[in-house]
Amino acid sequence: MSKWPTSPLSRRRALQAMAFVVLALFSLLMLAPFLWALNTSFKSEADASASPVTVLPEGGYTWDIYAHIFRTGDIPTWMVNFLRIVLPLSRPIIAAVAIFTFVGAWNNFLWPFIVTNDPDLMTLPVGLQTVMTGYGLAFAQNMASAVLAALPLIVVFLFFQRQIIKGIATTGLGGQ
Repeated sequence: MSKWPTSPLSRRRALQAMAFVVLALFSLLMLAPFLWALNTSFKSEADASASPVTVLPEGGYTWDIYAHIFRTGDIPTWMVNFLRIVLPLSRPIIAAVAIFTFVGAWNNFLWPFIVTNDPDLMTLPVGLQTVMTGYGLAFAQNMASAVLAALPLIVVFLFFQRQIIKGIATTGLGGQ
């Protein structure tokens, strides 16, 4: 006798549960380097540099490294330097990355196309594709829909044109 569910609804739920478990394990795998760095930061210097590497330190966890950084480091000066020097110099690059991220998210087609079946949840590129295939070739309707879908991108580009050009121009020049 098979252990696999026979009804379509229970089979779908079983597949969803398996997909959830796989994604949860994958997310834990992606978090592993950060968790290792966090674990190592609470070890003593001897435990952190010991060979072979251990997960649990022999001397126990300690706050000594963080206490030393806060005691000897001039953190308010570091923050002021970041706010006065680093952030203004990187503003065009941050703006360009933010705008390109917005454009990429706005034009996202493949992932929403794969995961959405409900027309209310579809993004504009997926919706445009379903309109084109659902109603045949209505060129005027397709072009009007494409123009409406592109209007927010055009507005963003017009508002942030200077930051986009400056961000692209200063990237890779090596401080020139």
